Amino acid sequence: INVALTHPFPDYDEYCGFDVLGVFIHDSGYTAKHDSSIKYARRDNSAYLVNADGYTRWMNPNEYTVPGIGGYTPGVLGNMGQAWSATVNPYKYYCNGLNASERLADHYLSAAMVNDRGVFRAGSTNTRRYNLDFPLVGGNPIISFQYAVVVSWVEPAHIPPWNVPGDWSYEANMVEPFHVTMDTDGSTMYYNGASDNGGDMILTLEIFDQGARTDPSSVEGQIDLITVESPNSFINGTNNTQSFTSADWTTSPGSTQVSQKFILDCGAVNPQGPDPEHNPILVSVRSDNGSWDTGASTPYPSGRPRLYQDFNVPMTSWSPDAPGNVQNFEASDGDELLNNHRIELTWDALANVDNFVIERYEYNLQYESWDWQELATPLGSATQYLDNGARYCGNLNPVEYRIKGENADGQSPSWAEDAGYPKMRRIGITFWCAADNGSGLNAVVPWTRAVIDHTDANNFYSGYGYEFIMENSGQFFWMTNLAYRHITGGEDDAMHAEFGQLNPHSQYINVYYVASAYGDSSMAYNRAWCPGTQHRTTTTYIVMGQEARTICPGSDELDIILAHELGHALCRFWDIYLLDLNGNLRMDDGTTCSINTWCNGLPPFSPSEVPPMFCDEDAAYPEEPGAFYKTPKNLMWYSFCGSPVSHYDMTVDQYIYASERLQSMESGYPNP
Repeated sequence: INVALTHPFPDYDEYCGFDVLGVFIHDSGYTAKHDSSIKYARRDNSAYLVNADGYTRWMNPNEYTVPGIGGYTPGVLGNMGQAWSATVNPYKYYCNGLNASERLADHYLSAAMVNDRGVFRAGSTNTRRYNLDFPLVGGNPIISFQYAVVVSWVEPAHIPPWNVPGDWSYEANMVEPFHVTMDTDGSTMYYNGASDNGGDMILTLEIFDQGARTDPSSVEGQIDLITVESPNSFINGTNNTQSFTSADWTTSPGSTQVSQKFILDCGAVNPQGPDPEHNPILVSVRSDNGSWDTGASTPYPSGRPRLYQDFNVPMTSWSPDAPGNVQNFEASDGDELLNNHRIELTWDALANVDNFVIERYEYNLQYESWDWQELATPLGSATQYLDNGARYCGNLNPVEYRIKGENADGQSPSWAEDAGYPKMRRIGITFWCAADNGSGLNAVVPWTRAVIDHTDANNFYSGYGYEFIMENSGQFFWMTNLAYRHITGGEDDAMHAEFGQLNPHSQYINVYYVASAYGDSSMAYNRAWCPGTQHRTTTTYIVMGQEARTICPGSDELDIILAHELGHALCRFWDIYLLDLNGNLRMDDGTTCSINTWCNGLPPFSPSEVPPMFCDEDAAYPEEPGAFYKTPKNLMWYSFCGSPVSHYDMTVDQYIYASERLQSMESGYPNP
């Protein structure tokens, strides 16, 4: 289910919250071995949040017994009058800019989101997707639960704030870490049967803590203890528990500015079965300061705050005679020596291997989900592989790969992984301007306007693997026919026929600057054709009014306009804001996307001719009135003054569709 939380005070920015947790409360079935007061659920015995961002002790009904601020108050949408036994409960994390199904670790790859510090802005609505597994009784799920909303906050430096979130000290954020991920790279764990199992576990935990931004020691300066335990005998150690301090772990940089990787050598383990569910662990990460006290003079548990997380550890079919792990696996990053959408994979030679298995992380547009798919199985003598079908992308969304060696005795213990991207996909663009003569007399805009628009468009699309190459050389191509200075009807098609459809300009996306279009000097539009076989540069072009960039009050500009129009011309995306039927800056009805008469005057086409991404309902990031500064904004949603190009993005299905479209036109796009 999708669960939306709405901040109730849109006019009071001083009440922006931080690190908001939507806590799912239910029963426990397990008692932690490092601390008997910790009661938690696993999937085999209770309702379970499968995709939890973490587990927290905050506001559990057993220890925060006084309702109200700082205590546990039963939610009116949950089951009332039940006693819930868990003292730590799973949660989903909420903040502005975090999409419903987005991985929290991916969210903080963005520098803009790091700077936002997990803020939940006043008046905004944010949504997260909960994957809930309820117990079955007589074949029917028993749907019962409670919940809590936990918000971190301190008073800002100014009321109302001058800057969000800059007016808040880091004390406004959670004191403990808010997220942790796990991998077991380098481990040799295997389970081939009850009498053939063993190996060592190397646990790499990437821990996310807002305090890492201001601590010279990163996350390590914010925590002092990590415990790893198993409810069965999977983990060795006293009471199946191991504790780690700075003397025991090693660290490496995290993937984000708010994370750090901690490598824990757990030594020999006792795998209990072949599936991850057979080998559970509970991880606990303790803050080096703070307490569970909310400051509201209500009961609270003792000790320092901790982040908890429940993991299932995957096994492999590895045995001592199987290949070891692949070393120095690398995917190329924008290699100019490779052809379009090519990525080269390289690795060190590996002994005792018959062949390798290479998988690529693929997105399924139909099901809107990612999964690993086998790409190739090169022979064991190979040390490189050329992926000839990689999607176009960039450093914002590189292609992920993984590799193992295999022989008759099994596979490498762990996958080696890396991500890469092909060289930029070059796309021609040409700029025209209405003027009185061939010298540019009374040009409707200066040449610097085209340069800035071109730069902004490239700044947006470079992260997705595209670069617009300008045909012009230091000045416009001029349109001296006065009929094209003000577009009132069919002059635009005539204009394009006179200039853009002639070689060599027909090989480029043509952009025409005019004084006004249909009586509006701030109008910008793309002439789009369908079905897709008609959407070529000979029939598709962009018209820009002379004030289409400078219509904002003051000095702010609309940096995104040309990039937005190129979303139509290049990718065939629709204006998503057209789904805002009542004009309140929120999407109202998605049925428009399924109507087959979107071809503006042309007869309707069959559903197979309607491109799936011409309109993407999921790409609508509705802006709450009064919260136009929310980021990111979707390229095809509303554009707002004062929001730079860096505050916009595409959804994953948008850029996957765009890549597939351009790959289908490898003979050269744009082309006639």
